[in-house]
Amino acid sequence: MMSKDTEKIVRELQEFMDQFKDLSEEEARGKVDEFLKQYNDKLAAVDPVEKDQWYYLDLAMEAEDVKVARKNAQKALTIDPYCTDAELLLIDLMDITPEEAKKRFEKLIKKTEKHLEEEGYFAEENIGSFYMIHETRPYIRALGTYMDDLIGLGKFRAAIRAGLNIIRLNENDNLGIRYDLMALYAFMEDVSSAEALLAAYEEESAGMLFPLILLYYKMDDYTKARKYLKLLAGKNPDLKKLMMEELTDEELDQNAMPFGYAMDTIGELMDVINRDMFLIDSSVGGMLWIKSELSKM
Repeated sequence: MMSKDTEKIVRELQEFMDQFKDLSEEEARGKVDEFLKQYNDKLAAVDPVEKDQWYYLDLAMEAEDVKVARKNAQKALTIDPYCTDAELLLIDLMDITPEEAKKRFEKLIKKTEKHLEEEGYFAEENIGSFYMIHETRPYIRALGTYMDDLIGLGKFRAAIRAGLNIIRLNENDNLGIRYDLMALYAFMEDVSSAEALLAAYEEESAGMLFPLILLYYKMDDYTKARKYLKLLAGKNPDLKKLMMEELTDEELDQNAMPFGYAMDTIGELMDVINRDMFLIDSSVGGMLWIKSELSKM
């Protein structure tokens, strides 16, 4: 288990890396070095710690005891009633069903939207850049968490609406919502929306290509399914090893990165499979076909 200090560094590193997308492994490691230098410079400062809502939110997120986490999250909310991240944490700590969580997310989102509208953050010039604005970033995280909950509940059309709203507000899509949308379109066999999304981002990542392979398999379009499979296998040679279960635990551990993954790595493939599990479960035949095709490559 990581120490509290390590957990804090990892969390801050994640937020730092979320500002960038489509980094190569070398670029990603360069950004990690940049973050660590900034972090060490901050530690060298002698300014006293300000016990604001972020201070208590950090304590809440670092706490190993649920009661302590709740107590500090509540303190954060006492200081700032609109500390969305604290409310998200409190919902996560509740022993409730996904359906009850959905209701709480909707209430939180409605409250946050009203506050942000009153503060002027929904001005036209901000639409599309919400994740890059400090005050609206927690709102995007709340929307993303809500979308995940909808997927877990099998409310796929509602999840699609939520996802489209997120990328409208945050065009750079730092959270990778487009990958969830592509998997949802594949599940719903919505070829036109999937192709429009691919055209919008012009991206050949595993998050885009893997759902497309299953989509075209489901549509009996083996030519396109094979085309995207060959493209993905060419960009990420570890696809064959992963699908054939040929990777060792050591190889998997070596490719794990604390802030997520670098493009065209085992880590990226594992993230995609985890995101797309609802799609994979619905297309066992497609997965068997992929393995069969890869065995010939």
